[in-house]
Amino acid sequence: MDLLKRRVSQVAPELFLLGELPPPESLGETWDWEATVDIFGELRDRLESVVRAGLESGGFWQSLLDGHAECALKATALAGSAREIVKQTWVRYYQIEPSVPVQPTLGEVFTTHAAALILAMHETLVGQGVAPKSLSANILFECIVFVA
Repeated sequence: MDLLKRRVSQVAPELFLLGELPPPESLGETWDWEATVDIFGELRDRLESVVRAGLESGGFWQSLLDGHAECALKATALAGSAREIVKQTWVRYYQIEPSVPVQPTLGEVFTTHAAALILAMHETLVGQGVAPKSLSANILFECIVFVA
């Protein structure tokens, strides 16, 4: 198993970073396993900080949900105001976001910001006249949030 882990550690960096396999002659017993572990640890930390920043700033959410939310809204009686509803949702999200406590783990950051976005979407839909407990509100909300 140790040999397999070492071989993967030799191939994976070049495959992930360059999209190609290293030449066979570069693989050998002298591979610096500790350097590979250090580099992957650093890459993981940097990726986590980028993802965390995207979640905290809302940029991740916007790229994930905007198009899908507009499409779902355009299939309803709210079609004429779909773009405006999405814009209002983000305005409300950015009003709520400062009150979202900083969380220690990426999962908790994701969850708390998702909750803030869900609340912003709900309040925006209610502001557009969608009854908060109506079946159509629940279906619309599920189409926007859970399918994305």
